[in-house]
Formats: sequence, C-alpha cells, structure tokens
Amino acid sequence: MTRVVLIVLFVTVILTVVALVDCALAPGREVRTLPKPLWIVIVIIFPVVGPILWFVIGRARSGRSGVAVSRPAPSSPDDDPRFLRGLDSEARVLRLEEELRRLDDEDLPSDGSDGRGPGRGDA
Repeated sequence: MTRVVLIVLFVTVILTVVALVDCALAPGREVRTLPKPLWIVIVIIFPVVGPILWFVIGRARSGRSGVAVSRPAPSSPDDDPRFLRGLDSEARVLRLEEELRRLDDEDLPSDGSDGRGPGRGDA
C-alpha cells in the first residue's frame, strides 16, 4: 500500500510541476479563460485538479477554431514571402550582367591583342 501512495504522490508532484512550468512559460495571449497569475495559483493550491483544469481549459491548443495559430519562422530566405517580395529579379539580372561586362572589360588588354601574350597566336 505504501508503494501505491508513493507512486500517486510522485505522479501528482510531476503533474503539478509540469503544469506549473507550462503555465508560467506560456505567452499571455495563449492563456484562456482566466488570467495567467490566477492559473498559477490554481495549479499550486489544487495539486491534482488544478493541473488537469490548466491542460483542459486554460491552455490554448493550436489548430482549434478561435485560437490564433502562428506560422513557424522561415528557415531560409527562399521560404520567407517578405524576402521574396523584396527581390526584383530583372533588376538583379541586369546588375549582374553589367558587372560581368565590366569585369570582362578589365580583363581585356588595351592594345587590342587577344591577351595571350607575344608569339602565342593561333598556329
């Protein structure tokens, strides 16, 4: 019988601690029904019922109607619609072509030769 009491006590403490941490770390806009400080008090005062109430009615669940679900942050620039809207691909291509032309002009010698050096013509 002592084992059962210890297991129930252990499960109760774990449930209360998990609910308390979850409630304390939850953003204020995701807490339903009551203010967040009141939920913390309920979870502490009622060790079994408080955490169950928190998980059932106090905590906002994503995907339910009426609860705003935020999109995950883009992991790379090509996943970000704001970044993609800011790209002007035609202007970028024109800039790159102009830069390539400028680099080609710098590589060509000014004396009109093909840049292979003296005596290295086609044979």
